[in-house]
Amino acid sequence: LRTARLAAKFAIAFLVGILLVVGVGSAGLYAYGQQYEGLESSPNIFYTGATTNQQIVPALDYLKEKGIKSLYLVGSDYVFPQTANRVIKAYAALGLDYTFVCFGIEDPVAGVAAIRTLGVRGMNVSMPYKTVVMEHLDAIDESALVIGAVNTINNVDGVLTGYNTDYLGAVRALQEVCELNKQRIAVIGAGGAARAVVYGCLQAAARVTVFNRSSERGKVLSSDLGAHWGGGVETFAAQDFDIVINATSVGFKQPDSNPLDGLLASHLIVMDVAFMPVRTALLLQAAELGCRTVSGTRMLVHQACRQIELYTGMEAPIDIMEQAMLEEIQRLNL
Repeated sequence: LRTARLAAKFAIAFLVGILLVVGVGSAGLYAYGQQYEGLESSPNIFYTGATTNQQIVPALDYLKEKGIKSLYLVGSDYVFPQTANRVIKAYAALGLDYTFVCFGIEDPVAGVAAIRTLGVRGMNVSMPYKTVVMEHLDAIDESALVIGAVNTINNVDGVLTGYNTDYLGAVRALQEVCELNKQRIAVIGAGGAARAVVYGCLQAAARVTVFNRSSERGKVLSSDLGAHWGGGVETFAAQDFDIVINATSVGFKQPDSNPLDGLLASHLIVMDVAFMPVRTALLLQAAELGCRTVSGTRMLVHQACRQIELYTGMEAPIDIMEQAMLEEIQRLNL
């Protein structure tokens, strides 16, 4: 029954000649959409609402009128505004008739199926679906296999390949400050972000040590990727490292939280994966000590640039993208 409902919705999409925003509700798969509140400057950004009784006609008419390719985002909606604005402006700068349609889903398998059925050019994947989607793709890039997470699905002639651009975002952001070869890097955390950061730094020939509150998870990550296990965060000693990276959620939307409070030294390069606020408590303390710092927004924009490179084969306009993201974060007071 569910498959039949899915097929019916897709058939309707093709009959009216549009691309739909899809989501899953208690009644099965349904399609609907509306403009994202507060994004008047980018009227071609859409997202899905939370219930099945959304008014869909304006959205359908708009997408039909535009008749342009769509890129989708799967997962929690806190990233929608700043993600959509930076991507839309990037495509405009490249002269491409692409748009970016945001939606949240409860069924990632149906989301992947929608790529094939609707001929969507690509899909960005956010938590909690970065691992779940992998078994439903045709191919997985080696880096994504090792990291164990996909944040980018590239559709080339119906073949869906999963990539992880998070690790490249971290590496490119750090390489703007220094070369990573043989640098002594401490990574705080053992979750998905930490895994991507550790992998990227190791690929750049850095010497990486992992610190984490849970020794079990930290040891597993270190063993899996070939990094050193350093112990709990409290055992981090600044003098033993050149770079320290916070890859935990501590500090994200927590302007007073600093996972390394009182443990920094002025010689360190300090990076924070958390990007809201832009200047986290960790980065502020590091700057006060005279450390060079790398913000999470820089990592975020670099990973988005790699996604655009995959989707278009063109070099992404990083400065335009970063400016759009920072403006949106500031406007929404994130």
